[in-house]
Amino acid sequence: MAAVIPYAFCALAVRLVAARAPRSGGSGEELPRIGPVEIVAFAFSLFTVYGCGAEAVLYGLLLLLLGITVYVWQRQRSQPITAA
Repeated sequence: MAAVIPYAFCALAVRLVAARAPRSGGSGEELPRIGPVEIVAFAFSLFTVYGCGAEAVLYGLLLLLLGITVYVWQRQRSQPITAA
């Protein structure tokens, strides 16, 4: 269950990744749309989360929150200290 939540976000991340990519060409380039494959992948992940049951979703959520906390802590430790 803990792997399904990031999968759901990754299924819809195509626009975020494309928005950060450098553009080479005219300014009229459009961002890619979320297609049917991404929508099906996101719907699958929602269906999977629903099918896991309340207890598994709760434990998965707690595991994700713990992981995010560790990630933020490690990220802050690795940043160089700059004088203002």
